[in-house]
Amino acid sequence: MNRAIRLMLLLSVVLAGSSCKTTRKATVRSGSLPALDSVLAVLSNQPAYVWFAAKARVTYIDESGTKNFTAHIRMRKDSIIWVSATTMLGLEAARLMIRPDSVFFLDRFNKTYYTGAPRLPEHIAIVPFNFNMSWLERIITGGLMPFQAPPHLKASPNHLILEAADSDIMQRALISPSNLWISTQYLIEKQTGRSLELVFDDYQVATDRLFSFSRKVKITNPAPITLLIKFSKVNWDEPQQFPFHISEAYEKF
Repeated sequence: MNRAIRLMLLLSVVLAGSSCKTTRKATVRSGSLPALDSVLAVLSNQPAYVWFAAKARVTYIDESGTKNFTAHIRMRKDSIIWVSATTMLGLEAARLMIRPDSVFFLDRFNKTYYTGAPRLPEHIAIVPFNFNMSWLERIITGGLMPFQAPPHLKASPNHLILEAADSDIMQRALISPSNLWISTQYLIEKQTGRSLELVFDDYQVATDRLFSFSRKVKITNPAPITLLIKFSKVNWDEPQQFPFHISEAYEKF
C-alpha cells in the first residue's frame, strides 16, 4: 500500500504558548477508591467542546523506517474531522475529511482519492477496531474511549484503573487520581491479538482545558506501527472551515 495512504488512514484512527504544566503525581490510598459512577461522570465530560483546531508534529514509525510530517487538525464535534498533512518543506501530502457517514481522502503526490463509508475495506484498514467517529474524536482530544462492556474500577499504587471486557475486546484505562485525567488506554482484540495503545503525557492548560500535548499511539496488526505526536497549537471554540475539493485530474483508488 502507498505509504502516504497508510499514514493518513492511521491518522484517521489516532487522531490528533505559555502554559501551566501538571506534573504532580498522587497515590491511591487503601480504602479511598472513589465511586465508579462519579469517575465515569467526570471523564465522560472531558473535555467539553464544539469546535477544535490543532497543529502537531508527527513521527510515523513502521518496519520500513521513519517519516516526519506536520498535521493540521480541525473538528466540529459529532460532525466532521478534517486533517491536512504537510511535509517538512511545507508541501501538502494528503488531506482527509471524515463525517459520520463518509470518508474523503486525497493523496496529493499520486493524484488519487478515496471516498466511501466510514468502515474501511478489510484490505485497506490497518487498525484493529471499528471505524467510529466518536472514538476518533476522543483519541484526538484525549477523552475516554467508549467501553464496549460495563467497566469496573480498581487501583494500583499510582493509578485508578478502569477495565472492561466482552467476547471480542479487552479495554483498560489508567487514570491519574490527582486530576482524573487519562494516562494510558489499551484495547486488545482477544481472538487476533491485535492491539491499540494510547499514551497521554505533557498535560498543559490550553484555553481553560487540561490537554495532553504529547501522545504515543502504537498499533499492532500484527506488525507494530507507532505515531509520536507533539502538539504545538491548540484552539477550542473557534468556528472552523473544512475546505475539500477533488480535482477532475485525480483518479479514484
